[in-house]
Amino acid sequence: MSRVEIRNLRKTYSVPGGSQVVALQDFSLDIATGEFICLLGPSGCGKTTALNIVAGLLKQSGGEVRVDERKVTGPGPDRAYVFQDYALFPWLTVAENVAFGLESQGWQKTPRLERARAILAVMGLDKFADAFPKQLSGGMRQRVSIARALAVNPKVLLMDEPFAALDAFTRAQLQDELLSIWEALNKTVLFVTHNIDEAVQLADRIVVMTSRPGRMKLVVENDLPRPRDVTSPAYLERVNQVRASLGEEMGLGHHKTYRGLADILGAGVPAPAQEGASHVAN
Repeated sequence: MSRVEIRNLRKTYSVPGGSQVVALQDFSLDIATGEFICLLGPSGCGKTTALNIVAGLLKQSGGEVRVDERKVTGPGPDRAYVFQDYALFPWLTVAENVAFGLESQGWQKTPRLERARAILAVMGLDKFADAFPKQLSGGMRQRVSIARALAVNPKVLLMDEPFAALDAFTRAQLQDELLSIWEALNKTVLFVTHNIDEAVQLADRIVVMTSRPGRMKLVVENDLPRPRDVTSPAYLERVNQVRASLGEEMGLGHHKTYRGLADILGAGVPAPAQEGASHVAN
């Protein structure tokens, strides 16, 4: 049974001048309960657009999304979103941020803060429960963002490049932590990334998208055993498979020349003397 069903999604935007830009076209995908899916594609291909439609944050121009056979018409407690830029409320403490979504579900203040603190303790952030987001590192802020999403116990976790702004070491740490959380809770995950290695490290299936308008180009069944050895021949072969497919879409390997820039910028032409500059006679 599919937890998430995406059928023939289409999204268009109006741009100045009255023309239309097609961001997504005929995008369909079934995601099984407990499956970890990565959406991978060129910048501007509609990955985040698709994610926002699944979240109910954006209205599609055509097609539909269902979660457990119920049509998505807006945000709901069955889905939680982790943003790239953390999206924490700066005036709330860490515990209050984590507890925030529970208020809309009718939880009273004391029990929702108790749940928030319990989650923070499991994630090693209990000492920072009363701190404010500005007092945390980027990695810690993203852990808080993940904790906030988990607090409402969603069926589906939607993640929009959550580790893109982090350094390589912190990113690797959080990838491992996310996999541990996913294995413990059996959440369905739809994860947007630009990072090929990240997709191969995390996903059960990797959906490679075309350039705009975004369509499904290739679905890679990523059946490598976990924990995944990033130095193994099988892992490197999978990375190269995905890179080749994405490279076709992005035109990688086709060297562009920019000789026209030399004409525009006047390469080889001395810059004019600055007004007021002194001149020294020979």
